Amino acid sequence: MSRYPLVHLRDALTLADGGTGVDPDSLYRLAGVLSFGRGLFAKPEIRGSETTYRVLHQLHRGQFVVARLNAWEGAVAVVSAEFDQHFVSQEFPTFNVDESAINTAYLSALCSWPRFWRSFAENTQGSMVRRKRVHPDRILDLRVPLPDLDEQRRVADRLDRLESARSRLRSLTESTAGLVGQLRDSVHDGLLSRARGTGAPVAPLSSFAEINPDPQPLNGIADTLPVTFIPMRALDERRGVVTAPEKRLLSEVRRGYKQFGRGDVIFARITPCMQNGKSAVVVIGGGEVAFGSTEFHVLRSREDVLPDWLHFVVRSRAFRDQAAATFKGTAGQLRVSSAFMESVHIPVPRTRESQEEMLNEWRRWDAHLARMEQLSEKRVRIGTGLRASLLDRAFAGEL
Repeated sequence: MSRYPLVHLRDALTLADGGTGVDPDSLYRLAGVLSFGRGLFAKPEIRGSETTYRVLHQLHRGQFVVARLNAWEGAVAVVSAEFDQHFVSQEFPTFNVDESAINTAYLSALCSWPRFWRSFAENTQGSMVRRKRVHPDRILDLRVPLPDLDEQRRVADRLDRLESARSRLRSLTESTAGLVGQLRDSVHDGLLSRARGTGAPVAPLSSFAEINPDPQPLNGIADTLPVTFIPMRALDERRGVVTAPEKRLLSEVRRGYKQFGRGDVIFARITPCMQNGKSAVVVIGGGEVAFGSTEFHVLRSREDVLPDWLHFVVRSRAFRDQAAATFKGTAGQLRVSSAFMESVHIPVPRTRESQEEMLNEWRRWDAHLARMEQLSEKRVRIGTGLRASLLDRAFAGEL
């Protein structure tokens, strides 16, 4: 409940005119409305001949605009100066604002309020949630907490100052995440440099691993056998692990996919997955086989080389930068070649014990850095929850 009176939006808004006829030879700067109260965004400029719409609505600063299809998830906004004179289609009802009844800053704050979005869901038409459209008359029938103008300005100003503080916290969190990432890369590269400095053999990767080994023959194995399938999306690029393997029938993956064994290292060869760190050590039962995207290089470690060490090397920022410098292909389809993987030189400590010792040092560092990232992410979640709580309090008249 709110201590503010609930007022129909029609007492503060009026539907704007029917729009402007599209001239095939004219240019139009288009805009759209982001969900979750994130405001407007610019679309590419088009010529009138490039659209099937016969009428477009021109936006003016201070108007209220709604995406009919996504209003229920917060696709509502007040037009800022940046989007004055942009155009939207008829799927975006636009309303003039009576500023003697509602302050535009207060209305902007309402656009960020999840409870306001939910009121649209109750006033939509259509059979499916994501295909429901809200009619302009139903928008005007909505009731919102609306105190007098002085109180509206006070609430909007208070929320603006609180949002500024939250934005500073978010920026600090993002800066911290960036610094943690740089520190992780620095530690990673430092350990590899130390391995080289302590006399670890440095040789082509193919000396330490079989690159893209031939698949295991599967003759006589029933097509109905369930096997593990690892799509690219199943790899957690930050942690370098498989998080969501799938089960498929052998008949579905026997052809057209890469085959892996237990302990193989899979390394994305295509942009941007490679640069983002899509790689992992395959963890399956002994004797099993797994399958996945042909966009993986497969590394099978040779005797006295730990799979985890190979993975540690190829996950390093230095290795990925070196791989990216050798990309082959066309834009959007750039790939790391097998020739690079076979010839690139890497350090490998002489014994599995010395490899494990250095890996354990890395794991301690990584665990500490992960805790720092988790604390930053927790601050973001707290800030997001606090924002929703503050909006609830603001429109209840308790701020």
